[in-house]
Amino acid sequence: MRTDAMDEYVAELTCGAEAYRASLGKKTRFNTRYYWDRLQADFPGITALPFDRGELAHGDFAHFVSLVEKRYPGGYWSGFLPEPVFTLFRENVVGLIVRNQGKPIAFNIFYRHADDLIFTGNVFDDSYDKYSLGFVTTYMSIIQAAKQGIAKVILGGGDFGYKSRLSTASRPVSESFM
Repeated sequence: MRTDAMDEYVAELTCGAEAYRASLGKKTRFNTRYYWDRLQADFPGITALPFDRGELAHGDFAHFVSLVEKRYPGGYWSGFLPEPVFTLFRENVVGLIVRNQGKPIAFNIFYRHADDLIFTGNVFDDSYDKYSLGFVTTYMSIIQAAKQGIAKVILGGGDFGYKSRLSTASRPVSESFM
């Protein structure tokens, strides 16, 4: 599925997690399982745990920001740690944290708005790049959202292959703001 510059990807979840999973291509379903199994085989202490609003610990948030700053120096998240900013952020986001031996190595972050999730982004430790953690954790987050009764996940726009593989539809960006 290709979108133009003014479109965004959406994962419609009204039919539940299994129906969403079944709607994905065979290769997408295979790859999500393959990369996660490979990661677990190479790192037996790996865990992926969702978090809800208010559950993101300050230390985890600091680690998230440090991973973002390492991957995108001087970018959007620089200087994002003051306590009032963290508190506001923490109360409005849900997501997934992947840990290896207890250390956070990947994050998926979404803003929760009514019955929808709006994708904010993912970031992971570069040393795990070969495991496609951005793709896998986004998939895991969407499945978790479907199990929690989320109606749709808005993945946003951009020419990112993983977004098109994980979406069920595209729509004009303007629909998000109406």
